[in-house]
Amino acid sequence: MKPVLKFLRTAWAFTRGPGRFCEDWVSCRQEVMSPVTFIGTATARAVFAMRAVWDVTERHVAPTFY
Repeated sequence: MKPVLKFLRTAWAFTRGPGRFCEDWVSCRQEVMSPVTFIGTATARAVFAMRAVWDVTERHVAPTFY
């Protein structure tokens, strides 16, 4: 449960104020995920959600970047 809370806390802190989030992260004033870890986790969750929707709706489309 703690990693989920850390993810949500990071998302909220960045959404509330990106500049303040960066300052707090660099100075270790907040216990949040590193930006690289956060982006990786968010990407993995988005891909998982997309795959789940594709499997449930039986809509198989090859993912592309263009």
